[in-house]
Amino acid sequence: MTDITPEEALARGVELMKRQPGLVIVLLRAFLAVSRPGFARLHADAMAADALYRESEVRRTGKQPAPGWPEFRLSGGQDLAKNLNYYGFTMAQNALRLSSANGLLLSVDQLLRSLWTGLELTSSDEAGPSYGDSVRLTKLIRATTNGLRHGHVWSENTTDAQALENMATLRRAGVVDPLQPDVPIIVLRIISPEYFGFEDAVMSACDDLVKAKFPGASADAFWGQFIERPFTFAGKFTYLDVIEPKAPT
Repeated sequence: MTDITPEEALARGVELMKRQPGLVIVLLRAFLAVSRPGFARLHADAMAADALYRESEVRRTGKQPAPGWPEFRLSGGQDLAKNLNYYGFTMAQNALRLSSANGLLLSVDQLLRSLWTGLELTSSDEAGPSYGDSVRLTKLIRATTNGLRHGHVWSENTTDAQALENMATLRRAGVVDPLQPDVPIIVLRIISPEYFGFEDAVMSACDDLVKAKFPGASADAFWGQFIERPFTFAGKFTYLDVIEPKAPT
């Protein structure tokens, strides 16, 4: 096999993307399929721990939990017994639900940012389903993960334009208080409390981004050319076979 330089590999990748944009969608679907066990586990852990956290807090305090970290209240014999019985479990489930939601949203945000950058799209190219007051998935996830990275310096009195925009985006999507630590789990519930609904939303965003760069790109069209024009390979299979599949002679 002949070695190629990184520059040549990049050039071939760009050529492949231009001539077979449907393949980009196929590869993104393959990536999500490979990532599904990890992504699904994070989503399931976040949803299950959130339910257990709320159930435990109702047992501990007699009411649904307020946003933020639970407080350890020492107010008397029976209340103290409830605290000792449920507080450790409550804290563990709270940490698990937030860490799982954070990990999942940060991973998907990295995927979408890399795709957006690789396709050289503009800031107006938002993608995916809409939530609340017409907030697209890419914008919602970006605002959420910006909060994870920089939320410690956000406040209602901030004058930072990007922080204000991110908080406004979260409010428009249905997050009442974008400063509370529960934002990632709230956003995950907004997108979908079920994993495959979440995955479908992410794949829809990927499709939209590819089509913003290559209108008409279609995974079905990519596979269709092989179904309509059967071919066999003799010898080596190279990237040129994908760019220009040839019928047998």
